[in-house]
Amino acid sequence: MKIVILPIDERPCNYLYPSIQPYAEEVKIVLPPENLMSHLKNILDFNLMTDWLIKETKDADYLVLSIDTLIFGGIIPSRIHHFSEDEIFSRIKII
Repeated sequence: MKIVILPIDERPCNYLYPSIQPYAEEVKIVLPPENLMSHLKNILDFNLMTDWLIKETKDADYLVLSIDTLIFGGIIPSRIHHFSEDEIFSRIKII
């Protein structure tokens, strides 16, 4: 079973801990490369993240997805963004 996780941010409780839990052998947890994640106020690259997301979810059984990360680039950027409503709705279409 493959589970793809797009966490809300790069903090260990959200990024690292889901991957180090004791799962059954047949469970594979897939997280984006750390360099694709946002860091504090630095917004992630939406195009690179969506490319990764599409590639990894093609054969995934489950997806755990943070809307704040996908749409706004992270939890902090979601609070301080300047995206237009049209841009927000265009980004959510990836789901």
